[in-house]
Amino acid sequence: NIVGNPQLAADSFASKRALLCRASIDPDLLDQLATAASAVQFVSNPVEKLGHRWIEQPSRVGAAIELALNRPILHKWLQSVTACCANGRIEGRLVDTRPGGVDHLDWHDDQIPNAQFGVSLHLRQCHYEGGAFELRDVATKNRLFRHANATAGDLVIFEVSPRSQHRVMRLLSGQARQVFTGWFIAVPD
Repeated sequence: NIVGNPQLAADSFASKRALLCRASIDPDLLDQLATAASAVQFVSNPVEKLGHRWIEQPSRVGAAIELALNRPILHKWLQSVTACCANGRIEGRLVDTRPGGVDHLDWHDDQIPNAQFGVSLHLRQCHYEGGAFELRDVATKNRLFRHANATAGDLVIFEVSPRSQHRVMRLLSGQARQVFTGWFIAVPD
């Protein structure tokens, strides 16, 4: 389902610097990943000056999601939508954000070497208050994109550059928010 009209997606990405792709993974695979994620171990991950989250350790479900997202047909589509380089791979980890107002990440940019764009895949359907993902322009501080209360399988693709910042707002109540977060990392030719 994710491989739709690349020109429409490219226009949206260019204007908002982000794109929401619904039903990005086969529902049966998504169910299997969500079931597996319910049994993984998460460790505390304080991020200096930005906030806190929990990350899967060791990475098992995250590694499986990397395999699912590193399909050649998806890479070709992403390249046409984001104008990124052709050679690369998606790398990331499974993150658990828990309710109670502690877990969040403040405004930041992901200055990861060779990162072309960021990805955030919502793993399971859950109901919560807070926890929205937002992207803004650094110069004007104008919000460009917001995604809250995600549906399982939602994939957010967002710009990673000095001109953009993103955050994950505090998860106030409800169920934990489980997402795979990562980046498309360019591999030099």
